[in-house]
Amino acid sequence: KPCAALRGFKDTQMGLCTVTTTVTRSMTMMDWKRLSSRRSRSCGFLWTKTCYDTVWNTEYVPVYIDYTEQEMETVCCGGYSNTWGECVPVCSRSCAHSECVAPETWSCNSGYKKSDWSSCVCDAVCNKDCEHGECTSPNFCSCHAGYQKHPFDNYVCLPVCNKTCENSKCTAPNVCSCNIGYIKDPSDSYKCNPICSKECKNGRCTAPDVCSCNYGYEKDNLDSYRCNPVCRKKCQFGECTAPEICSCDDGYEKDTLDSYSCNPICIKKCQNGKCSAPEVCSCNYGYAKDSLNSYKCNPVCSKECQNGKCSAP
Repeated sequence: KPCAALRGFKDTQMGLCTVTTTVTRSMTMMDWKRLSSRRSRSCGFLWTKTCYDTVWNTEYVPVYIDYTEQEMETVCCGGYSNTWGECVPVCSRSCAHSECVAPETWSCNSGYKKSDWSSCVCDAVCNKDCEHGECTSPNFCSCHAGYQKHPFDNYVCLPVCNKTCENSKCTAPNVCSCNIGYIKDPSDSYKCNPICSKECKNGRCTAPDVCSCNYGYEKDNLDSYRCNPVCRKKCQFGECTAPEICSCDDGYEKDTLDSYSCNPICIKKCQNGKCSAPEVCSCNYGYAKDSLNSYKCNPVCSKECQNGKCSAP
């Protein structure tokens, strides 16, 4: 059975070479040739011996002749090996993500390209740059340590923070960067506090330049950084200094029955009158101030009392 013809690499002519060889062959021809033969006969005394005579005859016999001829033979070229009837290129080492396509020559697989620093290294190709990651297979990014894949973008890796960043954004592994108008909390690196250009009075800074009043306080109409206490009734002769607490003005004191009212203070008791302002006595109806004593009111009689004094209006 004849051998199958040698094939080139991947059914091309690659790896096929032709060599010329000298082959010695034999052939048989018929020719006339003078041949000798021996014949025996009896001889000697009383024919007791055997003698041999050489007899020459011409006969038509086969003659064997050697001759040489040149033959063309298809073999695998240098750098190729015969593998199951195919001339396959030989590479001295195996390179990942590539194929040996010629002696000591590698071609990268689809989705890979030759590395700039080694002919035996094929780097994966991604259509976009990997952000915080590395292209490890065609159009696939592997994130660096401390990063995780973006849920909607295969080419973006987001930093991972162990706690939620408050008023800030996770910009690197376990690093929170504050939003505009915020500053890092001195005791919690994952928290950013809002900045107010002025101190919030009776409130707290809840957003950049925004004060939120404490419970029982309300915003001042003229100063957004100030919160005033709220009293459900108006303080008489006093000021609302804390929720539902009235502080009396100077010269006034709290009314014992009404916490929202302040009464004026007179160091001496007003006679026939009442203390209407600090150290001010207002006379009752029908009385008039004594000219020598401001805390005393004398009764007024429309006519002068003869031989007596006015003791009541």
